[in-house]
Amino acid sequence: MAPGRAKTLCDERFPDGAVVTASLPREREIDGLRSLAIVPVLLYHTGWSWMPGGFVGVDIFFVISGYLITRLLIGEIEAGAFSLWTFYERRARRIMPALLLVIACTTIVALLIMVPPDLSLYARSLVWTILFASNVYFSFNTGYFAAPAESYPLLHTWSLALEEQFYLLFPLLLWALARLITLRGAMWIVLMLALLSLALSIVASAAQPTLSFYLPLTRSWELWLGSLLAFGAVPNVRVRWLREILAAVSLALIGWTVFTLPAGTPFPGWIALLPTLGAVGLIRFSPGTWVGRGLRSPPLVGIGLISYSLYLWHWPLLALGAYWAMRPLTPWEGSALVALAIPLSIFSWWAVERPFRNRRFLSRPVILGLTIAAMFLVSLGATGIMLSSGLPQRLPDEAARIAAFAEDISPRRDDCHELNRPIPPDHACVLGAPGVAPSMAVWADSHGVELSYALGEALAKSGQSIVELTSSACSPSLHYSPPYRQNCAQHNQEVFTYLLSHSAIKTIVVAALVQNDDQVELTQILPGLDQAVSALRQAGRTVVVLYPVPSVTGIVPVRLAREFWRDGHFDAASYPLATYQERLKGTLAALDNMVASRRLMAMHPTKLYCPNDACVTYRDGIVLYFDFHHPTLSAARLLAGMIVHALAAP
Repeated sequence: MAPGRAKTLCDERFPDGAVVTASLPREREIDGLRSLAIVPVLLYHTGWSWMPGGFVGVDIFFVISGYLITRLLIGEIEAGAFSLWTFYERRARRIMPALLLVIACTTIVALLIMVPPDLSLYARSLVWTILFASNVYFSFNTGYFAAPAESYPLLHTWSLALEEQFYLLFPLLLWALARLITLRGAMWIVLMLALLSLALSIVASAAQPTLSFYLPLTRSWELWLGSLLAFGAVPNVRVRWLREILAAVSLALIGWTVFTLPAGTPFPGWIALLPTLGAVGLIRFSPGTWVGRGLRSPPLVGIGLISYSLYLWHWPLLALGAYWAMRPLTPWEGSALVALAIPLSIFSWWAVERPFRNRRFLSRPVILGLTIAAMFLVSLGATGIMLSSGLPQRLPDEAARIAAFAEDISPRRDDCHELNRPIPPDHACVLGAPGVAPSMAVWADSHGVELSYALGEALAKSGQSIVELTSSACSPSLHYSPPYRQNCAQHNQEVFTYLLSHSAIKTIVVAALVQNDDQVELTQILPGLDQAVSALRQAGRTVVVLYPVPSVTGIVPVRLAREFWRDGHFDAASYPLATYQERLKGTLAALDNMVASRRLMAMHPTKLYCPNDACVTYRDGIVLYFDFHHPTLSAARLLAGMIVHALAAP
């Protein structure tokens, strides 16, 4: 091919061949570009700080995919050979075999090392993965850069899911547009769709960064960018020296993004234009240039050939390695695991990818039938794991018992705690003796949920009841309105009014999560709480202040169970009591002053959580947290006992 003219799909016709991709002349520059996409992703995930934008390799893959698939579709439509069944067969042969191999190996290791709560989490993600909807699942359950990423060995499949969602409709759209108008007209519609998606991406990346990162509405423009290149929308350049400059600039755009992307930059957004336009430029202008010669070099082409398998293998190795180590891996440890992914990828490319991409290997009905059967069987197996609560029988009895504390929560948490829907105080849950008007209330954020249920159990013994007035991330404080809980101020005002108007409620317990002193806590929450309790005391009510529960790190039952399963023992210590007191110095002083000046009753959970001046996560056979700061129901029962005993004291 002459360097002055890039061969386009529109120049060709595509008869059926023995290999699915036989109709596409392999462009070695694209294989080299794949290596420029996968290597930064691998190094970024191993934790090397000198590559802060390595994750943009995925965006380069999107452009390559959009270009190659659209180029093939245009040729088939022009030749009158377009078939949805043929297209989906190609996708099944390309994606499914290696994916199923990696899923099988990952699941085996997960069964061997994951405690039940984490295995259930893995199984849930597995169902979404095999149905090519994991991007939707992860958009609502985690951030791509957020811990604990080791709990999600299939996190990287979000990009596969997004692509398959795109290709579920795009071929049919392109075929319909070609029939209704022309391929040239289709190009302009694709351009408009790409601009709309880009505009939405720019807006959403700042307002809803996680959703923008994962969902096709804000990512499709990257695939359509490749499509526009396949349409011939990027003008050709015949002048050699100008092609050299354009190829070098395109490479620099990718390099700048990979090596210098500022931390915290909303992504994808407008900044994703840099690596994606760089990818477009390299595909269009690099053939015949010095940059193109570099991309065509055997090492880069070789890495590009196995890039799909490398992408599939690397993340489960890193995630499961960190899971087993129970700590973040060092960059060198991560690099060793990525090195292990190379021979695995060569094997899966040679023994799995290549044979299945040969159309002589199994017929279309067999391939599509096996794909549907595999999706069904994987979903069925994953559902079985979830229904069995993560197969706890795999663990030693004590490890399984400890892990079960992750589910030691209030049975009424879902229907009594205000989270995604408002619960007016008049419709709040009354817990305790049936049919008895409440004489006590818990006004709290989520730290009051298990406490409410435990107090209900305790009060039921004496024929009394309690009303639960809890709202997630909404500390009991008048006029407090955090940006992430916009109905908090209204909720607290309604609760405050309700308490003052129900004189039968004689005792109010207030509680909230406080992890560290901060200006919001000291200048907004505590003054608003003081105003509320002052009015309640003037109305003759008893107010019990439950001081903050010490917060720790990690999901405690899972961490302790993993330690016990791996090592035969665990460390229940978290930190000295003095650390808690220093961390919350301002908050504790303000609460002490409030208790003294308003004549409140103080309850210190550190009596339970920090015996002998050392805070712990486990004592007397009980795990004290079901995550990293919420008391388990078992711990809440002990706290409730302390409150009931103190109230009964003369």
